[in-house]
Formats: sequence, C-alpha cells, structure tokens
Amino acid sequence: MINILVTGASGMIGSKFLRLLPNDFQLIKNIDRTEGLDILDYPGLSTALSSVKADAIVHMAAFTDVNAAAGQEGKPEGMCFQINVLGTQNVVKLAKQLNCQLIHISTDYVFDGAKTEEYVETDKPNPIEWYGKTKYEAEKIVMGSELNWCIARTAYPFLAQYPGKLDLVRSRIKQMKDGNLPPQFTDHIITPTFVDQLSVALFKLIRSKAVGVYHLTGDTSLSDFDLSVSIAKQFSFDETKIAKSSLSEFNKSAPRPYQQRMAMSNQKFE
Repeated sequence: MINILVTGASGMIGSKFLRLLPNDFQLIKNIDRTEGLDILDYPGLSTALSSVKADAIVHMAAFTDVNAAAGQEGKPEGMCFQINVLGTQNVVKLAKQLNCQLIHISTDYVFDGAKTEEYVETDKPNPIEWYGKTKYEAEKIVMGSELNWCIARTAYPFLAQYPGKLDLVRSRIKQMKDGNLPPQFTDHIITPTFVDQLSVALFKLIRSKAVGVYHLTGDTSLSDFDLSVSIAKQFSFDETKIAKSSLSEFNKSAPRPYQQRMAMSNQKFE
C-alpha cells in the first residue's frame, strides 16, 4: 500500500485525483483549509502530522487565479506569493520531517511563450507574469530541497464535470450555449490536459518513485480558435459563428502579459 498526503485536494485536479485513487493507494490526509490544515501554518502541520507514515506528499495546493495574481505583482504579502512560495516552503519542510517523496504540481506558465517549438523539460523557465513567477520560485525551492522530488508541470486542465468552477472546455460550452463566445485567438497556442489522464500519470510517477521534471500534458497543442471549433463540433454548436481574433493585437493593450505559444511536449513521460 502506498500512503500519500495530498495538499489542496478539494480543488479541480485534486478532487478528481482522489476519486480515481487506485486500490494500492491510501490517502492519509488531505492538507487543506477545508480540513482544518493550512500549508501556511507549518507548526500546525508539523504537530498534526508528526506521527503519520507517508510514502509521498502530492502538493497540489496553489493560488491559480492568474488575473488576480497580476494585481499582486511584486507583493510578497499577497496570497499568490504566500500560497505558491511560502506554502511550498512549508510543504518541503514537512516532507523532510516525514522523510517522504514530494510530487510538486507546477504549470506551463513558468515559460514565456516565445518558443516556436514544443517546450521540453530541459528548457529554461522564464515566466512573464506574477503567477508564473511564483510557481517558478516554488520549483526552485523544491529542486534545492535535497528531497526525492518530482515536479509535474501541467497545462490548461479540464474535466467532464466539476461543480466548483468552469474550466477551459466547459466555459466555452456555456458561452456557446449562451451565444456570447468572444472572438477566439488564432495565434495563441495551448496544450489542454484532461485531468483523468493527468491523475493516471501522477499515479505512475508515484509508484515508480520518479525524480526530476516531467510535463504531464495532453498530446495535442492547438489555438483557442481550433479548440473552440472542435468543441462546437463535439457538442453540436454552429462552428461558423465562431469569430477570429489575434493575441498579438490583444497583447498591445492587455492588462497583463499573455504567453503566445505554450505547446508542451510530454515525450519524456511517454
């Protein structure tokens, strides 16, 4: 039996991860504010979990509202920095205390989106907005921890169902249904990731005690426009009503920087 602790399992990825948990895994505890445990309170974590026997901590907890993060740029007192950086420091300390593996969930936002080819694990991160900067800082903390660590970068996760919030795909379905889908970028490349597949990949990394950085993303990178056309076909909406736009033009007056090309390669994991 593989005993795991999970941070932030009440979120979109974590909730599905737990629903798919295989029979050879056992959840010891969900380290989450909903469970009375806060990654910003290391003394509390240390005391509450001092006697547990864990094989791995899967660190999913994060501040992921990219637009809200932009309003906290450069502010270490902001919740984005507090959760993503200081929270990760505490999780690393807990993993050291428990002498267990650490699986840290990161993001494609650690890259700048300027590469014309797929990003691979050896590419040097260069985040251009605050959310990505805090996640890269968290990665550096994990890498320098001397733990048996594994960083799993994912991108644009989506689910078939999730009541908590609208994800990448379901937000577009709602917009098409309501008739208010905005013009879609033809020059913004993303790599959508189905959370069910992401969860299965994480189980494999944990079982194999993998060490290093892995891109756990979907197999297909495409533009926002092509994604919306694909969704329209799948759910019987009129694809001819989907208007086109340009991220390059949008970026000239955007309130925050947007990465242009975020094609991710998952070949190392495969």
